[in-house]
Amino acid sequence: MKRYCYRYGVLLIFVFALNVVFAQEVSPCRVDANTVFNLDWNPSGDTLAFGSNCGVLLLNDRLDQLTGVLPLDSARDMASVAFNHNGTLIAASVRYQEGSQPSISIIIWDAQTNSVVRILEGQFSSIPIAWHPSQDIFVFGYDEEMLFYDMQSSMVVFQFNPSYSDEIMGDYPTLACWSPRGSYVLLSFMYAPRYLITFPAWETAQGNMASYYGGACTPDATLLGGLGGGIQDLLTNTRTVPNVECEGISVAWRTNGAEEHAVNCRDQTVRVYDRAAQLLFTLEGSHRGHNFPQSARSIEYSPDGGRLVALGDDGVARLWDTSNYELITRVNVADIANLALAQQ
Repeated sequence: MKRYCYRYGVLLIFVFALNVVFAQEVSPCRVDANTVFNLDWNPSGDTLAFGSNCGVLLLNDRLDQLTGVLPLDSARDMASVAFNHNGTLIAASVRYQEGSQPSISIIIWDAQTNSVVRILEGQFSSIPIAWHPSQDIFVFGYDEEMLFYDMQSSMVVFQFNPSYSDEIMGDYPTLACWSPRGSYVLLSFMYAPRYLITFPAWETAQGNMASYYGGACTPDATLLGGLGGGIQDLLTNTRTVPNVECEGISVAWRTNGAEEHAVNCRDQTVRVYDRAAQLLFTLEGSHRGHNFPQSARSIEYSPDGGRLVALGDDGVARLWDTSNYELITRVNVADIANLALAQQ
């Protein structure tokens, strides 16, 4: 009897172990809300991409349905996610934890097949990826440099290192934005001045203003929105101070004429300013400053400028109608994703 009970007990343990292994193999990744802190609109305006520890989460423009997932294995989170000019490719800076230091890889997916088409490995920075407005070339930070990668040739076609470097802190890239036709790109570093680089000649000119993580250029690349709501004129090198400031996380310019820009503030508000840096609206947010500078793309206007979406550091996204800045919806992106993933 004892031998039977022993064998039966061993069998139960074996079956339980198999069930645990099987459950681990088939159970879906669970999205951690604290890793949902950057986003981008598809150029068509019908899809939003959110970075997460489970991959790129694709939601519809009403933020009520998960339409797809570009999966990852063993990722910590995403430092940046961005569509290319026609929405056929998605690039992301994916952070992995290796020992005490995270490493970042650039992964590019085909947005139509959800398949990985390229992986770039190295010590990349958390600067938001910036695609050329009409070609499949993007710029990203690598250590203290900016690299330009051409998807067609599968090569880094230009590499830029600023002339100034802080010997103690380093000189890390913070911003890249293209002109409307892609004839030049503006680059900024933490300590070095601003640079303008022509494309495809790669001629370099130096300015005298720098930008911190989270700033954003107007669509015509003439103004730079600051994290306090201030504006730098990139042509005259002058700065306009806002009447009401916030300690910002990221900035987005409204795309139809850039009449205004929105700042995701650390005090759990979203503030909207006009071109003269005057405060227009104060909206409810839920960002308290975590995951910075990974949250440098936590707020974005839709391509037509009709909607604004902002992420908190709790996985909650808020969507506003920009005609009056009335709240359309408030959703927890992680909850929507996990519910859909559990049903697959």
